[in-house]
Amino acid sequence: MMPAFRLFVAVALLGVALPARAQERDSTMARVQRLVNAGDRPGARQLADSLVAAATEGSPEYGEALFARAFASSSAAEAERDYLRVSVEYPFSSHAEDATMMVAQLKLARGDRTGARRNFERLVREHPGGTQVAKAAFWAGRLALEDGDMAHGCPSLGRAREAAPAEDVELANQIDYYIQRCTANALAAEAARAETTATPATPATTTTTAAPAKSAPSAPSTPAAAKKDAVRPAPQGKAAREYSVQVAAFPKQRDAEALAEVLRQRGYTVRVWGEKAPFRVRVGRYPSRDDAEAARGRMKASRVNGIVVEAERR
Repeated sequence: MMPAFRLFVAVALLGVALPARAQERDSTMARVQRLVNAGDRPGARQLADSLVAAATEGSPEYGEALFARAFASSSAAEAERDYLRVSVEYPFSSHAEDATMMVAQLKLARGDRTGARRNFERLVREHPGGTQVAKAAFWAGRLALEDGDMAHGCPSLGRAREAAPAEDVELANQIDYYIQRCTANALAAEAARAETTATPATPATTTTTAAPAKSAPSAPSTPAAAKKDAVRPAPQGKAAREYSVQVAAFPKQRDAEALAEVLRQRGYTVRVWGEKAPFRVRVGRYPSRDDAEAARGRMKASRVNGIVVEAERR
């Protein structure tokens, strides 16, 4: 097992630091940090323990005390446990965003890539205007790309690029290094690879028939997969609600169009929606969420991942 101090060194190398605002808002927290920085971790822990003992569990003060205790801890496991409590149980704490980042970084340091990515994504989702969003989006995107998940990795890197501070040149360089993989050709190739590894669908039988009578026009010939996930008529009524399966969102329209074209070639009824970033790639229109969920399940079986969303109005 990796010693605790090596885990903390690894986390430090990932760029984790207690933000200045935490020091400004909580002088006691600043005292804990000064003790840690001076090498007096036992003294810092003693002070943090006294804060925890004095606070009422469930109160904002208790969340602050937990964060202080995590920062002062000499055990990576104990620190992660307290940071996680702040992140989950005290979401309105001034330290909630930083605690979520620390949980993600500690998980990454001990090799839990899945858990780390989940927490990076959670930070971006729950703290969209926070100071850690660019870094969290970068790590979520990088881990996704390294796992072969370009459909989620590329949009996450795009979010990181948008949020990265102009003065953080190092982070910008890291983002640019990884986002160069997110070309239209690369996205198309990734989708094509997924298609070749998926279970082949039963091809539609091609037959030659006479022109149909005007009174009973036949549906155009489409692949079997497209028939399953074609646009279904919405119930009659004013502004009927519809649902779609969203498979990706991109900062650049050309990347969204490239993925959409690959999906069209596989027989899906797909469109790109949005007049500005993010450009969303959506499949089908369904009259109910259950229908959309059923379509999502069929798509997932063909290695096309997505989420059910309410479709935009026509």
